[in-house]
Amino acid sequence: MWYELDYVERVVDEKHFSLKTYPNGSPTIPKKESFIIYERNSKLPFGHVAVIVDVVPGYINVAEQNYYYYYWSNNYARQIPLTYKNGRYYIEDYYRIYGWMEVQDNNQLKPLDAATIKIISTRNRVSD
Repeated sequence: MWYELDYVERVVDEKHFSLKTYPNGSPTIPKKESFIIYERNSKLPFGHVAVIVDVVPGYINVAEQNYYYYYWSNNYARQIPLTYKNGRYYIEDYYRIYGWMEVQDNNQLKPLDAATIKIISTRNRVSD
């Protein structure tokens, strides 16, 4: 993903939104709704992706699946330390992180609701 993904697509209308990459150790602080991209390794053979749901002092809160299997007690799966050293931000997790990807023009993105699901399901039935 880190080297090959340039955009995400809005399912409803297939509009593309560019992604901007920030390497771990960037002078730019991670933002809410950015994707954290993990490097592949023997424990994560396909890599891993988490979504930042909040940035708080010293941490980021992330939503993720297939990392640890436990019940979320909050609106996030876990907190990961975020440090600031020598003018750069580092997400410090157990596994190596390439960095984070931010969706450009994400103010045009909207939460999935019943009306949007209906549009998607109707379009899928027509294309089947």
